[in-house]
Amino acid sequence: MGPKALLRTLVTLARKVGVEVREVELSPLQRTRGGECRVHGKTVVLLDVTSPTFDRACLVAAALAKRDLSGIALPAELHNLIDRGPRAPRIIPAEQLRPLAKARPRPRAERASV
Repeated sequence: MGPKALLRTLVTLARKVGVEVREVELSPLQRTRGGECRVHGKTVVLLDVTSPTFDRACLVAAALAKRDLSGIALPAELHNLIDRGPRAPRIIPAEQLRPLAKARPRPRAERASV
């Protein structure tokens, strides 16, 4: 399933469980791609139309992860995205990196037999 189809499916599912999804253009000064909030007692997910489609789908999936979806049949791809969330790459700070160990040369007897 492509990102656009994934987003459409998640938005449809969100509306079924009572979550309103709004796609708006957020100001670059806000430094956010959207998120979940409550407006007059209703749960609303705001999505920035300028952010990538997959990022918007992940925001909707995060909002759905807080809901009871046990009575709704979901494709495995959606179920995994909602349950586990997107897998972010593991970033290691430069301070934690260690230099590689230097290799020791093999003794001459081993080199000759290889």
